[in-house]
Amino acid sequence: MSNVAISLLTDTFSSLISLLTYLAAAYGLYCMSASIGLKNNWMAWIPFCREYVLGYVADEYCRRNENRSTSYRKKLLGWMIALTAALALLFVVLSVLVVVLVIMGIATSLYDSEAIMNGVSNLDGGFLLGIGLFVLIAVVVILPVVVVYTVFRYTALHKVYKLFAPDSATLYLVLSIFVPLAEPILFIVLAKKSPVFTDSVGEISEKAAEAQTWDWNE
Repeated sequence: MSNVAISLLTDTFSSLISLLTYLAAAYGLYCMSASIGLKNNWMAWIPFCREYVLGYVADEYCRRNENRSTSYRKKLLGWMIALTAALALLFVVLSVLVVVLVIMGIATSLYDSEAIMNGVSNLDGGFLLGIGLFVLIAVVVILPVVVVYTVFRYTALHKVYKLFAPDSATLYLVLSIFVPLAEPILFIVLAKKSPVFTDSVGEISEKAAEAQTWDWNE
């Protein structure tokens, strides 16, 4: 089997695994959000919106079990958008860097014969400058966004686990952090469980259920 065929099979397999894990996590979140009475829980299938649904479930845990109001749904959605914007900015900078280096190379080669001999060193300097700019943006812009988003998400995820598996919440969180496929598998497992509320015996009052409609302004 050729290297091209092996690479194609590997890429296909990786894409299939990624799709299956996404669908598994979405299904689990869909079922969990439905069990707390959240309408429009189909948003769990949609990128970005699923972060809002995850935060909503965490907010419901805090409201019902800790008697406090939180806004994980807004924080997760907002920081997810910020992270995507930061990555898009980094991609633009990298694209511009590549174009500039190519133009510099062409211009240097066409200038004169002596420039051809010195072109490599000139490009090396421009390349190092571009890489420095790229790393600076990655560290200053993207890294803080990644850290903040990750902290909020794992905190919210712990709340979700505490709502559906209070005795195993910390273990589930650790597995989700260090085992790549743990989160979608755990979501599937928890999809069959009922939420554990302390303000009522695992039941959602009619008033609470009505309050859990999808509202972007909340």
